[in-house]
Amino acid sequence: MDPGVVKILHDALKEALFDPANARVREQFDMPLEYYDTAAYRDFIARRAEYERMMAERLNLRID
Repeated sequence: MDPGVVKILHDALKEALFDPANARVREQFDMPLEYYDTAAYRDFIARRAEYERMMAERLNLRID
């Protein structure tokens, strides 16, 4: 994806995440604040996808 688009989306979502209204909703549902910058999120997704693949194999779930 175009890095300029990524930055615009990231900045908008970060602003919404740290908005006081968001904090109130997270508190209401006991949800932690988790923020990743673009590089950290990319790394998190790669690790999570690998974890999900390994769990699917371990549980003998069919992967197409």
